[in-house]
Amino acid sequence: MISELLDFLTTKKIIIVGYGAEGRSTLKFLEQHKVQSKITVADKNIIEELKNVEIISGADYLNNLDSYDLIIKSPGVVFSNELIKKHSPKLTSQVDLFLRFAPGLKIGITGTKGKSTTSTLLYEMLKADGKKTMLIGNIGTPCFDMFSETTPEHLVVMELSSHQTQTLKHSPDIAVLLNVFPEHLDYYESFEDYERAKRNIFAYIKDKNNIFDFSLTSNEPNQTNPSLQ
Repeated sequence: MISELLDFLTTKKIIIVGYGAEGRSTLKFLEQHKVQSKITVADKNIIEELKNVEIISGADYLNNLDSYDLIIKSPGVVFSNELIKKHSPKLTSQVDLFLRFAPGLKIGITGTKGKSTTSTLLYEMLKADGKKTMLIGNIGTPCFDMFSETTPEHLVVMELSSHQTQTLKHSPDIAVLLNVFPEHLDYYESFEDYERAKRNIFAYIKDKNNIFDFSLTSNEPNQTNPSLQ
């Protein structure tokens, strides 16, 4: 519930890492709900002046993370394994906070290919069936933009990238992994690292019957899962 999320955020020293679409959404959410916390925004590139917000920019923008109680990382910012491990206890994201605090049943979908199509198709099917639903996440709508509108009756379809699943400490109620192909490896130390980031969507799921793993581990692209033939 939103009140529980706001209680969690209040009085913390918060740094928003990355000031793209999701970082801006996070700051907007904190300001709209008048969260009483010290807020810093950090981004490698120069950020416009922000009222009542400390700004850190430049090549060393990730050097001071020890000073904060909560690190809200945007998916566009790449953290090394060492940085993730070092700051794991206070590292979070919009997706992780939404999974932890938002009402409704959350359906998370990830995979190298097809996640946008699958998420959109599922959303349209649920909507056509008269279900109260929404489509958020990597597909273009940040989770916090819809948090206030989410109710216990909602079936929330979430398209998730590997950057969003990598640091999760909470899983969707239903989790789907479509496939894992060797792409985006310029952001990861190895293919195994990338696959581990994807599979983290399952790590905290409560009901193992709600795991749908259609992937087939492979270093070759375009390999199909024989169980789907």
